[in-house]
Amino acid sequence: MPQPDSGSYNWRFMVTGTGRCEIWSTAAFGTANMASNEIAPGSVPTTGEYPPMAKHRAPDRDKHIVDSWACSGHTLTTANYLNQMEYQPCSGPYLNFGVSPWLISGNSSAGPTRDDRWKPDIAAPGDITMAAAPMPILADWAVTNADKLDEFCMHARNGGTSMASPVVAGIAALYLQKCPSADWQQVRNAILNTAWGDGITGTLPNKYFGYGRVHAFDALTSSNLPGITITASDDEMCANASVTAMAPSGYAHYWWSNGSISNPAAYTGPGPLTVNASNGTGCAQSNALSFTVLPVPPTPVITVDGSLLTSSAGPSYQWYLNGLPIEFATGPTWWAVATGTYTVEHVAANGCSAFSTPVELLSVGVDAHASAAGFAVWPSPTSGDIMVQLPSGFAGGATVQVVDASGRMKWNGRLASGVQFALPASDWSAGTYTVLVTAGNRRWNTRIVRLP
Repeated sequence: MPQPDSGSYNWRFMVTGTGRCEIWSTAAFGTANMASNEIAPGSVPTTGEYPPMAKHRAPDRDKHIVDSWACSGHTLTTANYLNQMEYQPCSGPYLNFGVSPWLISGNSSAGPTRDDRWKPDIAAPGDITMAAAPMPILADWAVTNADKLDEFCMHARNGGTSMASPVVAGIAALYLQKCPSADWQQVRNAILNTAWGDGITGTLPNKYFGYGRVHAFDALTSSNLPGITITASDDEMCANASVTAMAPSGYAHYWWSNGSISNPAAYTGPGPLTVNASNGTGCAQSNALSFTVLPVPPTPVITVDGSLLTSSAGPSYQWYLNGLPIEFATGPTWWAVATGTYTVEHVAANGCSAFSTPVELLSVGVDAHASAAGFAVWPSPTSGDIMVQLPSGFAGGATVQVVDASGRMKWNGRLASGVQFALPASDWSAGTYTVLVTAGNRRWNTRIVRLP
């Protein structure tokens, strides 16, 4: 449009059809005023003076917030109302600004949204607020802006929605501290459903105060659900184990003090252990559980020497092959007679245990004899002792006999079943020996070569 040559003209904007126009204009900002008898009585003609005025639509005075963040349904857009009117500054005379606390501030944006939803959502105190400030600023202002500091020169004056919004943000933070698993809708509902009004706010909701003045205490306490009782599978645990803690069912979310969000939850530690359970209307706090944590033995370490496995010292021992306990393998050493993965467990008197890192044996060197029944003799040939592993599962044990090539008995004895035993053969002559093992009605034999 060409620049008009005078500011005294009246202009009209004509449209056809249905819909609405959005124009923001005011002389206070250096633009034109939109004529309205509501705003300026007599500024537009009557229908008697100008019949086409029957089709005239006067502009409203709504501000229509259009900022994308402020208009979001997930956002608590905050209005600012006057907080206080007077205070004693750090130095200088007592200040009284002559305003009326509780009134909406002139710098507080009004709604509704462009699509006529109520905005702002909530109102909080802003002008005038004393708040914390960095020490360098306080030190500087005590000299240059003492009237903007409180009586003790430790807080700075501020205002606007920049102060009102943190009030609501602080309430939301306290709510999330109380109900850590709450979603945005639950926080929003707690704040808006407890908002309050008075003669100044007028009928709520409205385009200035939203749903009313924020009420921190009611927002936090109205969402309190009855307390719940939690239990645990035991009141003690080993330091490398856990107990199972359980809360009542029926809640949408669980937030345990150790960070778990499942129910039941595994827990390791002395406590106290608590849970916060919530649903769409609020959250419930639980009792606190404490536990006795029992010490565990040092983690065992396996040393491998050929087929001989040796555990570091521990209170007791249990050897495992491929995850299964080896019967009667309860000593500090174990000769491996089968390939696979070996581990050893140390078990303390209090029942707590620790497992070694697994050791993988791909060759065990038991080449004299090894049967599926558990009977094994090795090594052969040998210049040292002879190892014998007896079968397990025979309550009466087994008889072991060693006979030399001429038929003379070199060793005869009875051993418990399921054990490994070293036959002292260091003083035996070189030659071939037969090892006979009898357990019940079962019988095994093999030959061993003794080197010089």
